[in-house]
Amino acid sequence: MRDYLIIAIVLASLPIGLFQPFYGLLAYAWISYMYPHELAWSFAQTFPVAKLSALSVMGGLLFAPAGNIAAVRQRENISMLLLWCTFTISSAFAFYPAQAWYKWQDASKLIVMSVLASMLLRDRQRIRLFLLVIAFSVGFYGFKGGLFGLVTGGTQMVMGPGDSIIGANNAIGLALNMCDLLLDDPGHHVHILARKHYCDGRAAPHDNAEKQMANRTHRRSASRGRCRDSVHPTEMAGSSAVDAQL
Repeated sequence: MRDYLIIAIVLASLPIGLFQPFYGLLAYAWISYMYPHELAWSFAQTFPVAKLSALSVMGGLLFAPAGNIAAVRQRENISMLLLWCTFTISSAFAFYPAQAWYKWQDASKLIVMSVLASMLLRDRQRIRLFLLVIAFSVGFYGFKGGLFGLVTGGTQMVMGPGDSIIGANNAIGLALNMCDLLLDDPGHHVHILARKHYCDGRAAPHDNAEKQMANRTHRRSASRGRCRDSVHPTEMAGSSAVDAQL
């Protein structure tokens, strides 16, 4: 029964990606970080839910372009695409081509979806929603593991989802530590990512009111234990415009 429920939810999300690629990206992030199919007991564990969700987002961008094409020219995306070309060439000349191309599919999915995510995360609200989906997807296992620890009296290890990359106890522990920062102050991370999006290829304004807003944001982050030198002063003028526009 659980298998059918999970597959039904995933299949129901596919049309969303075709008409609203951003919400399809959120569904893909939920699948990729929470691994809901690993909570099933039968055929759903091997069902290609992430690949189908990724294809839905790709199809949505193909039929209804809604992304920022300029983001593809960022040096990070260019580096990832060059890395993908390296993987492709090495797979073509691999000693075991069948195994190599199988892994190439997974690597290609990750790289392509990372590039598409940079195109779709165009404003502060979208970045915030994306980070919250990631945090709550991984945080689910923290909540579930906490209840399990209380029930068992702490005598058992808390594990992650199945055979995923966060399945081991240390792996899920590291993932929870990383997501704790997102849940603690998601606005700070949204501010940093949105500032980078604004400053990439656009001039930073120097209005006094915007500078004051940037300084207040910087002091608020520092009061929560952030390093005061973590953001260069010359970058703060650009970051203030993000708060004003987004």
